[in-house]
Amino acid sequence: MSFEASGFNEVDGLLFSLLSYIDWSDAVDQDYHDSITLKDAASILLQKEDLCHMLAVDNEKYREVLDLCSKSVRFSSIKLLHYINKYSPEIQMQFAAIVFEINNTLVFSFRGTDDTFTGWQEDFNMSILKTVPSQSEALAYFIGTSNRFTKHDFILCGHSKGGNLAVFSAVMSPEVLSDRIRLVYSYDGPGFMSSNNDAYKYKKIVSRITTFVPQSSIVGMFLDHEEKHVVIKSTASNGLAQHNGLTWEVLGNSFEHLEDTDKRSKFLEMTFKNAIANTSVEEREKLAEALSQVFEMMEADTLTDVKRNIPASVAQFVKGYDSLSDSSKRIISFTFRTVISSRKQTSTSLEISDNNSIKPIPQIKQHKLEMLISKINKNFRR
Repeated sequence: MSFEASGFNEVDGLLFSLLSYIDWSDAVDQDYHDSITLKDAASILLQKEDLCHMLAVDNEKYREVLDLCSKSVRFSSIKLLHYINKYSPEIQMQFAAIVFEINNTLVFSFRGTDDTFTGWQEDFNMSILKTVPSQSEALAYFIGTSNRFTKHDFILCGHSKGGNLAVFSAVMSPEVLSDRIRLVYSYDGPGFMSSNNDAYKYKKIVSRITTFVPQSSIVGMFLDHEEKHVVIKSTASNGLAQHNGLTWEVLGNSFEHLEDTDKRSKFLEMTFKNAIANTSVEEREKLAEALSQVFEMMEADTLTDVKRNIPASVAQFVKGYDSLSDSSKRIISFTFRTVISSRKQTSTSLEISDNNSIKPIPQIKQHKLEMLISKINKNFRR
């Protein structure tokens, strides 16, 4: 079914958010005006061996999603433009985004954390810095692009860190642009340090922001959220696996909604908040510096590299840790003790009984594409 027949919905937003993880560089130009249809872009990219580099996600799943989209009446003719991918270990920035044009609406899709150490370091820096580099890049990207399309409305979306970037860009954009934003969708994205919010700007747009989280959300529980959130049923067995949006249940043109997150997710949310409350910004800065030194000693740049040679990576990590100063080792030890202590505080405050205890997170399992693929497939048949 075309977008003319059925308007943009929350499932579309997740799909576009996940498509941002694909490396579009061989098909989509960085220019604002040279666009290409999704069908034509897919015909180029499906020839590549690696489509994306996202932790715990099989390339073949993304290949199947892209192939189905390229054959779908709903998605095949959508125009793609202004793909950008920036990566800088020096300033600890990992940023990528792409724009999808649907009639007179631009959908800005911001990529979440990939499998680079730099991307994960930047995530941690969200609990330290008022603004991380990718947030500044996202805002500049949105302003620079939207200023060139004076007759379009805007939708901003992203998965994981990409959701945070979508919310940040919407809140911090000039009023002349934010007034044209229809929707902002964050899919299991982290929040913000409460002290970093611009209360006035946030209040003006918060009614158009929605955060979606699975029932055992982990990433989406990090830092503070003030916008409304919707809990989604996932077929995955634990919070790490549920972060993969391809496991989220779909009913028609919306997700299967639940009343609330489960006890595990609430436990982690309180643990995060207790841990941050019990460590100063200076202590978190020292931890980030110490971990950066360890990562610099490793030959691997990504978690995929680590997975390919776990014994060597562990040895390099230990070597890097041993090379730290005594003060750096102490701050790492202190932080882990704080997290453990925060976990105990949370367990006490939640009064978790033996019959309803928090169990160890099981090993991540592979899951089917579930209803998201079914939805795309139905569109293809029409």
